[in-house]
Amino acid sequence: AAEMAVPVRAELAATVLDLERRSVAGMARLVAERRVRVEGLGRGLGDPARLLEGAMQRLDDRAERLVRALPLLVERRRGQLAEAAARLRHPGQQLADAARQLGQYGERLMVAAGRAIAESASRFQSLSKLLDSYSYQDVLKRGYAVIRDAAGAPLTDPALLSVGTEFQVEFRDAARVGAVVTKEADGAPAHRKRRAAPKRAKGPPSKTASKQGDLF
Repeated sequence: AAEMAVPVRAELAATVLDLERRSVAGMARLVAERRVRVEGLGRGLGDPARLLEGAMQRLDDRAERLVRALPLLVERRRGQLAEAAARLRHPGQQLADAARQLGQYGERLMVAAGRAIAESASRFQSLSKLLDSYSYQDVLKRGYAVIRDAAGAPLTDPALLSVGTEFQVEFRDAARVGAVVTKEADGAPAHRKRRAAPKRAKGPPSKTASKQGDLF
C-alpha cells in the first residue's frame, strides 16, 4: 500500500504543477494581450504629455489674443461712444434752436395776427359803410328831415298830427327843431291851437324851448 501511494502522490504533484504552469502561462498571455490592447488604445489617444503641451499652447494663444483684443475692444467701444455722442446735440444748442424756432413762430404769429386784424378792419369798414348806406342819417345829409313826436318817436302818418300838436323836426347832424301843427293834413287852414305850457320853475329858459318854432 505504501509503495502504491508514492506514484499517486507523484502523479498528483505533477498534475498540480502542470495546472499551475498552465495557469501562469494563461495569466501571462492575458496580461500580454491586455498590454497590447492598452498600448493600441494609448497610441490612438496620443501622447498625454504632447496633448497637454498642445492644450497649454492653445491656452497661451487664447490668453495672448485676449490681452491684445481687450484694448482693441475698449478702443472700438470708445469710438462708438464718441460717434453716438457726436450725433447728440448739446443741451445749450438744443435750447438755442428751440428759442430760434420760437422766435420764428412768434414772427409768423405776429404777421398772421396783423393780417387777421387788417382783414377784420377792412370787413368792419365795409359793414360800416353798408350800415351807413342803410341809415336814415345818410338820407338826412341829402336834405331830408325826420318828423318825430314829443316823445321822440318817428311820425310817418300825417293823420296822427292835429292842429296844435307839438312835434320835432330832425335835420342833419342830429339837429332838432320844435314845431307846432297850424294846418290840417289836407292843407285846409286851421286855427292855431297850442296846448297850455306847463308851469316851469323860475330860472333861465331851456335851450329846447328857445329852439321851438312853427312849421310853415
